[in-house]
Amino acid sequence: MTIRPPQSTPLIAALEQLGPHDHLCSIYESQQEHLAVAVSFIRIGLDRGEKCLYIADDGRRGDVREALQAEGIDVDRAVASNSFVATTKEQAYLKRGSFDLDWRFSFWKEAMELAMSEGFSALRAIDEAEWVLRATLGLERWMEYESRLTHSLWQCNCAALCQYNRRVFPPELILDVIRTHPIVVYGNTVCRNLYHVPPDEFPGNDNPAREVDRLLNNIREQERVQSALREKQMSCAEHRRYWLTI
Repeated sequence: MTIRPPQSTPLIAALEQLGPHDHLCSIYESQQEHLAVAVSFIRIGLDRGEKCLYIADDGRRGDVREALQAEGIDVDRAVASNSFVATTKEQAYLKRGSFDLDWRFSFWKEAMELAMSEGFSALRAIDEAEWVLRATLGLERWMEYESRLTHSLWQCNCAALCQYNRRVFPPELILDVIRTHPIVVYGNTVCRNLYHVPPDEFPGNDNPAREVDRLLNNIREQERVQSALREKQMSCAEHRRYWLTI
């Protein structure tokens, strides 16, 4: 699907470490950041023989298509082979005009099964979420969906990237977005999220003791990872000094 090979970037290298079952969010502040993550995510999927499903906001399907073409991806060929499918929120989220949580999870299952029957190795989906701010479904229902999606993805051969504009969504909603995604993309950084809240503990943090336990465990885990990294760096330095002295 690619006309020219992609230039290696830290973002692409980090996204290449992810695979099916991963649930990640991209928090961006500009259209350039938004498209950079989306295009990289789609390119990796196309190169791996996965089916890429793009759920676009109103009037935005052409934006990602132009960005893909600008990066040397043969979009017409990808569309013709069903490798790349751009759809709308009405087709992906709304059942007879209403947001139905159970139907939405059935949609994921059916979309994944269709991709596998078409010969693709996996399904990956990219979701533009600004329409949620204009909808009447209620933000608490949307965040319940996001919190449950991680578990749902583990049951199918699918990865999902949810995109949120930090300049549009209120800070309290961005906090919930971070809490409901195990992986967060911000700028060129892809991070395992130490502040992810399991679905059975979301949306309400009404148990302060449990919240304290989670935060302390996150701090301890972060220190464990950093300590292991420091030990590895010290070991490598000692190894270099050894070889320089012989």
